[in-house]
Amino acid sequence: MSSEILVVDGVTKRFGGLTAVDNVSITVREGEFVGLIGPNGAGKTTLFNCITGYYKPEEGRIFFKGREITGKPPHLTTKYGIVKTHQIVKPFKNMTVLENAMVGALFGKRKGISTGEAREISYKMLEIVGLQEKAEEYASALNLHETKMLELARALSAEPELLLLDEALAGLNPKETIDALEIIKKVKEEFKLTIIMVEHVMHAVMNIAERIIVLHYGKKIAEGTPQEIVKTPEVITAYLGEPELALKFVKRL
Repeated sequence: MSSEILVVDGVTKRFGGLTAVDNVSITVREGEFVGLIGPNGAGKTTLFNCITGYYKPEEGRIFFKGREITGKPPHLTTKYGIVKTHQIVKPFKNMTVLENAMVGALFGKRKGISTGEAREISYKMLEIVGLQEKAEEYASALNLHETKMLELARALSAEPELLLLDEALAGLNPKETIDALEIIKKVKEEFKLTIIMVEHVMHAVMNIAERIIVLHYGKKIAEGTPQEIVKTPEVITAYLGEPELALKFVKRL
């Protein structure tokens, strides 16, 4: 069995009187693809931000590859190998597509990287996501799908071991969603990544993730395979809706 790459142990994050993440514990194995789902405001992005160090939890501990990273700042967790894409994508619009991707390489895991090396790595990632022909265009010229792919290319350029995808499919049409999923599957296998994916496109996350974790009002209410999750009464009530409709999210059933 694969070793544990991420351990979140009893993490709580509060904002004043609001408890956004409430005593959450999860374990992710190396090479695993985990879906993190729940209603808006469930604490999914806040949990991601605790893992990457953008927020410091009030309680609990976080370990990456056996090293405690609780409260470590994002520039260090990135160096350790944890990279997050952003729910609201904001590229540097006055920079080229290639230069945007190079930011990931220059501030990523590799130490002492030259701009030439960063350019080479980043161009390869643009090829993978299908943006190589727009490498010298300004990022402001990209549409939503292309901007999402640029965000992924920038994250991959940082050479992550653990990739946190925060609503990477939001706003995409059905064809774009399928294309993006194929790219995500490809990079997971090619780079041997561990992925945690926050997503509201249920048919997508249910059919790509090996395991699903469900948050509701900051608490973990369920964890299991997609087949198990869609049959869990608490999850159906809190998020998925009617049982018959919930079952349709998992084609493998």
